[in-house]
Amino acid sequence: MALIDTRSAGTLLKTLSYTVAVLTLFGCTSQQSVDASYAPEALVALEDWRIEAKLGIRTQKEAHSAYLRWHFSQGDYDAQLFGPFGKGKVFIEKQGRRITLTDNDKQQHSHSAEALFQRITGYKVPIDNLLSWIKGIPVPTTRADDLVFDELGRLTGLQQDGWQISYDRFVNVDSLWLPTKIVMRDSQHKVTLIVKKWQAGPTATH
Repeated sequence: MALIDTRSAGTLLKTLSYTVAVLTLFGCTSQQSVDASYAPEALVALEDWRIEAKLGIRTQKEAHSAYLRWHFSQGDYDAQLFGPFGKGKVFIEKQGRRITLTDNDKQQHSHSAEALFQRITGYKVPIDNLLSWIKGIPVPTTRADDLVFDELGRLTGLQQDGWQISYDRFVNVDSLWLPTKIVMRDSQHKVTLIVKKWQAGPTATH
């Protein structure tokens, strides 16, 4: 499967037919409150992926950004953040239930990457939930509300676990529509992830 760099209408009858199909599939409405088990099977099954992205965090008082390389494979992952919050590099690694954050050669451990990141930086980033949101699907273990879809049936917005998530751009990677811009808001933070490169499927492990 290919590495995609994100930088780099049919007839009226077909359009109407497709629209009817999408409306039927999603209950004839663009906004729903549903069990978070909703998700296209191909996206749920995606267990190997790699991204390069810009991560931005904004509060009422401050704004920070970092460059992110994140590789996920079969439940485990390693993430590297370069230049966050005036630091050099931060590494986050998950193996099984154990998560290790390395900052300036100092290691801390937890069962929650989000809790570790907040402890080190003071900022809340929904890292655990992003493992699902990055694929354009809700977290499967909690309820999702106000799901919004576009004309292609892609999820473009939802609310879950105290966060409002919106998807502004997508790229087609081997017939999968994957998000390239995700904006997440809670009461105090705005977190923006802009994906520069997507790699999906078995080749993402290399």
